[in-house]
Amino acid sequence: MSLDAPSPPAFTAAEAQRLAAALYGVDAVARPLPGYDDQNFLLIPAGGPARVLKISRAAEERRVLDFQNRALDHLAGAGLPWRLPRPCPSRRGRRIESARSAGGRRHRVRLLTYVDGVPWAEAPSHHPALLHAIGRLAATVDRALDGFAHPAMRRISDWDLMRFPAVERYKAAIVEPARRRIVERIGRRFARFVAPRRRQLPAQVVHNDVNNHNVLLDDSGAVTGLIDFGDLLHTATVCEVAIAVAYFMLDAPRPLAAGGRVLRGYHAVRPLAPVELEVLFDLVLARLAMSVTFSAFRHRREPHNAYLIANRSAGWRLLEELIELPRDDAAAQLAAARG
Repeated sequence: MSLDAPSPPAFTAAEAQRLAAALYGVDAVARPLPGYDDQNFLLIPAGGPARVLKISRAAEERRVLDFQNRALDHLAGAGLPWRLPRPCPSRRGRRIESARSAGGRRHRVRLLTYVDGVPWAEAPSHHPALLHAIGRLAATVDRALDGFAHPAMRRISDWDLMRFPAVERYKAAIVEPARRRIVERIGRRFARFVAPRRRQLPAQVVHNDVNNHNVLLDDSGAVTGLIDFGDLLHTATVCEVAIAVAYFMLDAPRPLAAGGRVLRGYHAVRPLAPVELEVLFDLVLARLAMSVTFSAFRHRREPHNAYLIANRSAGWRLLEELIELPRDDAAAQLAAARG
C-alpha cells in the first residue's frame, strides 16, 4: 500500500465493541492497540479468550486481506513452535467483514486470535542469545512460506525493499538537510550494488516486518510469537533477514555484533546465497532509511499516532553511525557472523 493512501480509520472503543458484538457475537471490552495502517482493538470478554479486532484503511483491498488470512492458515499447518495469530469467522461464516465509519467510509473488518506476550521493544532486558532465536524465527517462517502463492502476493507496497527508490517521493518530509543527504547516499548505494543483482536474488512471500514491536517474548524472556502480517508480500527473500537485522541493531551497544547474531540464527535455518550476502548490508541501510523517511512523512499527517515514531530516534542514531563505516568492512563483518 502507498503511504499516500487514506489515513487509518478512527473508530472509537465503543464502536469497536458494537462491531465485535454485531459481526462476531463477541461481547467484550475493547481497548485500543498500536497500529500503523490498521486500527486495532484488544477485545477482552467476560469469559473466553481475548481477540483482536482489526479495522483496515478504506483503501485496503479485500484480496490483500485474503492473502494475509490464507498465509496465516498456511503457517498454522506448518507446525511452527511459535504462536501466530489466526483469522476467526464472523457470525455469517466470513473471515472478512465490512463496516462504515461515522464519516461514511467503508472499512474491511477482521477478527484474529490474540497472541499473548511482551513486544521485544517493551521488555525490560534481553539476553544476547535471543537474537539468534529471532533469526531462526524469521528463517523458519520463510521456509514455511517458500512455495506459498496467492493472486495478491505481488501487490505494490512502498514497504517493499526492492522498491527502495520510491523513498525519493517522501524524503522532503525530512527537515534536516544532513539527514536527507544520508538517505540520498543510501539511494545511490542501492542503485550501484543492489539494483544490478535484483534478478539474481531468490524471491518468495515473506513476513516483511520482523521488527522489535512484532516479535513477542513470554514471562521468562524467551521468544514466543510473531504478529502483524500486514506487510506480507512477494519480494527478494534476503529482505526478511535484512529487516530483522536492521531493527534488532537499534540501541544495541555493538550494532554489527547484534545484527550478526540475528544473521547467524537465520543462516543456520535458511543459508544465504553469496549474492544475498553481497547486498545484505546495503539492504539493512535501505530499510533503516525507509523507516525514518516514512516515519517523518506519516507523522506529519498523523501527529497524534505515537507508534509512527517509535523507532525514529534510534533509527537515525544507527544510520548516522553505520553510514560512516567502510561498506566492504561492515558487509564483511556481517557476512562473517553467519558462522
